[in-house]
Amino acid sequence: MKVLVKGPALSMSGYGEQTRFMLDAIRHRQDIDLFLVNINWGKSNLIAANDEKTNWIKSLISKTAMAHQADKQFSYDMSIQVTIPNEWENIAPINVGYTAGIECDRVSPVWIEKGNMMNKIITISKLKVFCAVQLLVLISKVLDLPKKVVLVS
Repeated sequence: MKVLVKGPALSMSGYGEQTRFMLDAIRHRQDIDLFLVNINWGKSNLIAANDEKTNWIKSLISKTAMAHQADKQFSYDMSIQVTIPNEWENIAPINVGYTAGIECDRVSPVWIEKGNMMNKIITISKLKVFCAVQLLVLISKVLDLPKKVVLVS
């Protein structure tokens, strides 16, 4: 299975740490052919280390770029997108949104739209899952959106 991870893997940020956590979690899976699109995360610094893990991350970025250069129609079986919901995209037949989420009493309608594009959503906090479920159900009723979003922690 060709799996694309999209996130700020080289960023010294919370989302960078979560991206590296996801990469580590699936790194040794024999059934996954792993690819990586590194995205910027605001004005956060980049990792300057020249160690095995950073070099491996950079090799995934290069592998991904070379695959797209060799075949403009290159595609993935699954994407895992580690970023805020408004940056999620329909990249593969299976799309997983991975976000820290926020604790709030309302969210942008675009987050609902993008969340409904995902097959699964991963968040790092049970409180955020609870808040998100309440908000998605409430807003989906108000905006008459389908209740397709599934949250897992």
